[in-house]
Amino acid sequence: MTVLLAKVVFAQCSTYPGQQLTNAIVEFIPWIAEVALVETTFSLQLLCTIALQMAKFLERNQLDDARSQLSWLCSRDPSNLNAHELAGATLESLSVSL
Repeated sequence: MTVLLAKVVFAQCSTYPGQQLTNAIVEFIPWIAEVALVETTFSLQLLCTIALQMAKFLERNQLDDARSQLSWLCSRDPSNLNAHELAGATLESLSVSL
């Protein structure tokens, strides 16, 4: 899809002055889109992995591990949070990130 869009824009821009610069920019657009897509995919995968690990810690009542895991999701101080508050902080971080 991004390649098709780049070709359409390229065809429209080919008659304007500064054609070489425009062509270079248009050819660069699909690469930028792909990099953004890959980065977003890996970020979401890491976020979900951390949240699932947090769920396992909370199911096993491993609050110290869950507190240390929370630092990967947000900057909130988890030292005094109970299991419900840790779960809430995890859900809040997920909802903000997604």
